[in-house]
Amino acid sequence: MYWELLYKTRILQRSPLYYPFRRRAYNDLLIAAIAKSTDIPPEHVMVNCSHTHSAPITVPWGPWEQAKDRPFHKFLPERLAKAARQACDRLQPVRLIYGREPTQIRFNRGKLHGDCVVMAPDPHGAVVPWVDVLSAKSLDGVRKAVLFSHAAHPVVVHNTSRLIGGDYPGFAVRHLQESYEEKCVFLFAQGCSGNVNAFPLRGGTEAAAAVGRDLGQAVKRALDRGGVEATGKLKASSCELILPLADPPPVAELQQIIADIEDAAKRARREALLAIAKSGRPQTMRLRPRSPKASTVRTFSQFSMWAAAVVPPGSYIRSWIFVPRRRAGLARSW
Repeated sequence: MYWELLYKTRILQRSPLYYPFRRRAYNDLLIAAIAKSTDIPPEHVMVNCSHTHSAPITVPWGPWEQAKDRPFHKFLPERLAKAARQACDRLQPVRLIYGREPTQIRFNRGKLHGDCVVMAPDPHGAVVPWVDVLSAKSLDGVRKAVLFSHAAHPVVVHNTSRLIGGDYPGFAVRHLQESYEEKCVFLFAQGCSGNVNAFPLRGGTEAAAAVGRDLGQAVKRALDRGGVEATGKLKASSCELILPLADPPPVAELQQIIADIEDAAKRARREALLAIAKSGRPQTMRLRPRSPKASTVRTFSQFSMWAAAVVPPGSYIRSWIFVPRRRAGLARSW
């Protein structure tokens, strides 16, 4: 089979920096540039934002209108389109081999404290206790590329160094490169890590190297064991999820809270919450498939192959990963 086969699904790996993936209009601009350069349908392009907390911040924490039009915002679409075109021009037949290996490098960071969720380790919180590995081998058995995915924020170096680096994913790639003599491209895909941190938080560079080594060793075990060859066609799909939100505090409690707030912005947010409480209607959040007319809403897309699915990265909550898997009737999810 071919790495991009009939559907020519494109996985685009981003470099280790903060990328404004929350800005759907800009994300759609990148996808449009890639699609135009490669003739791959836009709905079959997935941009994986594997980020690091040890690099310059490019994502605008303030309003997009105030932070857009930075130099990289202009040259990035062109460069990604060029890289994607080069990859398509170099396509070759490969065998795809899938594996999964247990690993423990993370903890759930959303601990329930009374009626609130605080940023603290939760030993009972949902995590991904494995690393998924997809290996591409030429027809004569030479390993060409390895894509491995794990769900954990790269925060081991976080605020402990002024050096730019890839945190534990970068060290994992280095460990794998040093473990094999053959020339191979190792790619890391960030999983659903919205509420999962790598451990230890702010542990420093040496700790990140140790975490990366452990993850790299898990990937190596999966590769050395051989795995299962994937057969069939690559497929791309999207689905809309409707997620329930927690109920707001009681009306009387919110009114008391609002009475004590002097900051206008905070007061406005609480008043909006008060309106929801008074309505009595259950609140939900929609995760819709990406479309030209819905570029500002969250998306939940995946591509599948054999009986496995690859779902998107970033600040999606770990528990959501199983929902699209069940919708698609797949045995495994990334």
